[in-house]
Amino acid sequence: MKVSGFNEAVALAVAKKDKYRPEGYQFVRESLEATLKIRS
Repeated sequence: MKVSGFNEAVALAVAKKDKYRPEGYQFVRESLEATLKIRS
């Protein structure tokens, strides 16, 4: 199954196993983007 975007991937992950809330995935993504921006 091909996933078209981040939000769809998060929805699929949460549907399979709801250990983490969708907001947690968004927090990690934003943190990674900020770190990559600083490092470049």
